[in-house]
Amino acid sequence: MKDKPKESKSVLRYLISMVAIGMSVFHIYTAAFGTLEATKQREVHLLFVLVLVFLFYPIKGSEKRKWLRVWDFVLIGLSLLSVGFLIVNHKYFMGVRMYYITPLTTIETLISLLLIFLVLEI
Repeated sequence: MKDKPKESKSVLRYLISMVAIGMSVFHIYTAAFGTLEATKQREVHLLFVLVLVFLFYPIKGSEKRKWLRVWDFVLIGLSLLSVGFLIVNHKYFMGVRMYYITPLTTIETLISLLLIFLVLEI
């Protein structure tokens, strides 16, 4: 019965290691072979940082409230969703949409508010 918490912690450590190594490889690659556009580089960096922070610093709770760890994975999923939206629509934001002229759509407003919430949650 005591083996299960050790297994879950080792899986979590493995996951944290893989994300951190992926972030390191990404930054080393872009340093060696040229960076992406500044905004795209920031988006990818923000995604790595949000995932790592939510993995490293879980919501605190007693031993009986282990379900709170699920909330961390929900926040990671929301991070993937919001930053993924920015990465997928990067050309639109950088080329087609004119800042302060083109009004924001509802989804853009919701994604913006979600990202503000996620960054403040850190």
